[in-house]
Amino acid sequence: LNTKTWKDHSEAWDRIFSTAKHYIDKNLQKQSNGEADDFLSDIFHNGNLTKKELYAATTELQVGGVETTANSMLWVIFNLSRNPCAQGKLLKEIQDVVPAGQTPRAEHIKNMPYLKACLKESMRVSPSVPFTSRTLDKDTVLGDYTLPKGTVLMLNSQAIGVSEEYFDKGRQFRPERWLEEKSSINPFAH
Repeated sequence: LNTKTWKDHSEAWDRIFSTAKHYIDKNLQKQSNGEADDFLSDIFHNGNLTKKELYAATTELQVGGVETTANSMLWVIFNLSRNPCAQGKLLKEIQDVVPAGQTPRAEHIKNMPYLKACLKESMRVSPSVPFTSRTLDKDTVLGDYTLPKGTVLMLNSQAIGVSEEYFDKGRQFRPERWLEEKSSINPFAH
C-alpha cells in the first residue's frame, strides 16, 4: 500500500511511537538517577519487559483509552440523534441542572441521572469494544463443558447487550431502563 492515506497513517503512528519512546526513556532516565519511583518504572524493572515491549504496551494502553472514550462519545451522539425523545429529555435535564450561561462542570453530573442512563444505554447497544477476551488461568467448568487452562474465551458484549433474553426490547435505545425501580439489570455486570 503506497497511497498518500497509507503514508499519512504510517507517519502518524511513527509520531505516536516516537513520542511515547521519548517520554518513556526520559522517565526511565529519572529512575536510573534515583528521581522517579512510579508504575512505569516498576513495570520495566520488575515485569520482565524489554524496552521495545514497554514502548508497545504503553502506547497501546494510551491509544486504547483515547479511542474507546472517543468512540463511546460518538455512539452516544449517534444514538441520541436517532432518538429525538431521549435527546429532548437529556437536554431538559441539562438545562434544569446547569445554570443558564454556565459551562457544565463535574459536580453537575451527580444530578444528571438521565445523562448517566444515556451513557449506559449507548454502551449497551453500541459498545466501543464489542468483544472482551480472557485466557483461563485454571481449568474451568462452564455449564456442561470443561474448559482447560489456557483456553481463550471471547465474550460478545454487543450480542448480549441487545439480546431479548437479557433486555426487554434489547435493540431499542431506551435509557429509562437504567432508571426503573424494579430493574432486573445486574449493575455489577455492566
